[in-house]
Amino acid sequence: MRKCEACGEHVEEYDKIILTDDGEVYHEECCNIYSKGYAVYSDGCFVGETEYEAMDAWLLLGEDEYEEVAD
Repeated sequence: MRKCEACGEHVEEYDKIILTDDGEVYHEECCNIYSKGYAVYSDGCFVGETEYEAMDAWLLLGEDEYEEVAD
């Protein structure tokens, strides 16, 4: 299971996440993206770059990398 680098919580399948170029995962609410260059900051510190805006975790990660939630 993948965890958010900022808050440490497991990533669930419908969480909006940011996947940085170096493979780190952040919940959308745990970081900020500045300009359309997609520089990612968490707690005011630069943490990486990304090609993506926040997307559902199941779209970006493998099935074993996020928690499935019951319907």
